[in-house]
Amino acid sequence: MNLTKHRAGLSFESIRKKMSEFYSNENIDSDLRKLSRDIDDLAELGIRIKFRRGNETGENNIYYIDSESYTKYIQFTNDELEILGEAILENLTKESSRDLFTASQKIFHSNLKFFPEIEVHEEKTSNNENHNSEIINKLLTTVKDKIPIRITYYKYLPNEIITRDIDPLQITKRNSSDFYILGLDRNTKEKKRFLIPKITKIEELEGDFIATKKITTKDLNYHALNFSVHEEKQLEFLIREDLVWKFENYLFPHPFAKKSKQEFIISTTNQSAIFPFLIKEPEVVIKINSQEFINEFNKFLIKMKKNYTY
Repeated sequence: MNLTKHRAGLSFESIRKKMSEFYSNENIDSDLRKLSRDIDDLAELGIRIKFRRGNETGENNIYYIDSESYTKYIQFTNDELEILGEAILENLTKESSRDLFTASQKIFHSNLKFFPEIEVHEEKTSNNENHNSEIINKLLTTVKDKIPIRITYYKYLPNEIITRDIDPLQITKRNSSDFYILGLDRNTKEKKRFLIPKITKIEELEGDFIATKKITTKDLNYHALNFSVHEEKQLEFLIREDLVWKFENYLFPHPFAKKSKQEFIISTTNQSAIFPFLIKEPEVVIKINSQEFINEFNKFLIKMKKNYTY
C-alpha cells in the first residue's frame, strides 16, 4: 500500500521508517533479506516489485510497483467485491469516514453494481475531527506545562463513563492510528495508558504535579505480553531457522534476548498472549523450555474445544 501511494518508488530506508513495526532489526542485512522475501510473496500474488539504482553503488535502491503487473493482475472477483462492499457499509454505518468513502469509490470505480449505497455526513466527521484535535491540543499543553488533569473517558461503550485524575506524562503512538496518553494515576500512584479517541472531556486540576517516576521502555511497550496478569516469567523458545523473522515480527516491540540465532529468551507478565500466535503459526516454534507453559497452553486448547464444539 505504501508503494501504491508513492508510485515513483521508495528507498529501503524510507520503507524501514514507514514500516518500523516490520523492519526494525538492528542488522540491516536481516531487514534486506526480509524485504526480499516480502517481494517474493507479493510476486506470488501477482504484484511485481522492481527497483532501480539510486546511485552507482546501489546502496539507495528505489523500489516501485511494476505498473504493467499492477493493472494486469490485481483484479477483484465479484465475490470479493461483494464482501468488500458489505464491510465498508458496516463500518460507515458505525462511524462516518471521508477517507473510507473515497477509497471505496476508487475500489469500485469499474464495478459500480457492487458499490455500497452509503452517505458521508460531513458535519459529523468535521465535529469528530474538531473534538479530537481539541482533546489532543489540551493534552499537549498539559504535558508540556505539567498540569494535573481529570479525564472523562469510556472503556468499551460511550455511555460507560469513567473519570480519572492523572498527571499527563507523554502522548504515545502504538501504530499508525492508535494514540495514547501515558499518565500517573494520582490515586493509585501507578502509570497508566488511556486511548485518546475515547477521552471525551479534560479538566485542569488545582494542585502540584506529583509525578516523579521516569518513563521507561516498559511504559511504552504496548504488546500484550507486557499486560500485568501474573508475576514475571522467563520463557525460552527454539524457533525454526527459516521462520525466525515471523517470531521477531510477533514480538515487536516487546524486548527479547537471544542465546543463538534460533533461541529466544523473553520475560512476560502475560504468557497466554503467546497462545494465539502458536495456534496461527504452529510451524514456527520447535520447543518451549517450560512445562508449566505447555500445561497452560493445553488447558487453553481444551477450553477452546469445549466452548466451540456443537
